[in-house]
Parts: sequence; C-alpha cells; structure tokens
Amino acid sequence: MDVRAFMMLFATVALLALVGGTVVWLTSRSRAGSLRLRRLDLLEKSLQHPTLDDATRTELLRLLADEHRRARPFFERLVQNTQMWRTLWVAAGWFLFVIDTCLLAAEALDLTSGVETEVVVPLAILGFAMLTLPAVLRELEARRGGTSPVDR
Repeated sequence: MDVRAFMMLFATVALLALVGGTVVWLTSRSRAGSLRLRRLDLLEKSLQHPTLDDATRTELLRLLADEHRRARPFFERLVQNTQMWRTLWVAAGWFLFVIDTCLLAAEALDLTSGVETEVVVPLAILGFAMLTLPAVLRELEARRGGTSPVDR
C-alpha cells in the first residue's frame, strides 16, 4: 500500500469516527437535557415542601448548585478540561511519531515506495517534540520551584 492510499484510508476512518461521534454526542445530549430538566423540577418541588428539615434542604441546595455548575455552556466546559487537552496532545504526538517513524522504516527496508521523506521526517520530529514537551515543562517547573525530580 503506498503512502497516498494509506493517508486516504486514514482520513476516511477519521472522518467516519468524527461523524459517528457527533451523532452519538447529539443524541446523548438531547436525552441528558431532558433528564436534567426533570431533575431540576424535582429538586425545585422538593425545596418547596413545608416539612423539609434543614439538613435535607442544605443537601438539596448543594445538588441544585452542582446541577447549575454542570449546566455551563459546552464550549466553556471544553476549554477548561485540561486533562482532555493533555491527552489529545500526547495522543497526537504519539501518532505522528509512531506512524511517521514506521513509514520511514518501511521505506528504508524497501517495503513501500513513494514515501516523501521531506514531509515525513519533520512530522516525526514534531511528534517526538510533542511527546517530550510535557515532561520538559514539568522538569522546568520543578527546577523553578526548587524541588528535584526525585522529590516528586
């Protein structure tokens, strides 16, 4: 399989995964929205009950505050999800490094032809840089704070 066919296959699979993920996300979002509205209505009615004790009222208010916090706009929650962004960063770096290194190795072993090394080598270097950047940033932060990597 030449590089162009591999890239077309990879792009097709990625596009199908994106479309499938979007459909699943949209259907779960509408279902979750209706469930959230039902929970909020139930909490509101429960808070208006006259025989409610203070501990239960406090717990219901805490649940209502949690619902409000989770009801923030999607984009705001997406931007603040740093763990997801770190995971995507490392995954993208890993894919770049592994796929491009495998393409270079396949070209060197004459298993494939048509690999454009002018494109693949910089992408492999970029993938390696993306993989090592989080560790380098942690090391610099540890040195700035005066702690050694062994102490962490």
